[in-house]
Amino acid sequence: MLSENCMEKMIAAQKSLEKALLILIENDDNEEKQRRIYQECLCTITQESFPKLLRMDYFDLLRLANVPFTNPGTSLAELNAHQELHSLFPMAMLHLYKRLTEWIAIENYLLSQQHIYSQVRRARPRWPAFAIPALNLLVS
Repeated sequence: MLSENCMEKMIAAQKSLEKALLILIENDDNEEKQRRIYQECLCTITQESFPKLLRMDYFDLLRLANVPFTNPGTSLAELNAHQELHSLFPMAMLHLYKRLTEWIAIENYLLSQQHIYSQVRRARPRWPAFAIPALNLLVS
């Protein structure tokens, strides 16, 4: 189980990814959007904000965000790679957002079940103090 501090970090990372997705749908230049997403959203997220299973997805997203922008005199292959980047980057971001949201939901469910189980254990009926001597007579 994760501590409350880890859960807060995951929720903060989720909010940053939400902000990045909102920037992504704006009508700005793609390069400008990518720069803003990296500077305003992705740089604020640390690797500790993600469970270990999701960190590779986070690093893949950072790698896509840091791909150098193409220059005006680029070849067709480089241009295709650049266009592919703009189609992969949103999908990678959405994929990470989806997986992190699922992880948070599961973690919240498990924490609530643990809380419910501890409440049930505390609510078990206990023998009143006056009944203990009577039980001892029955056992002996």
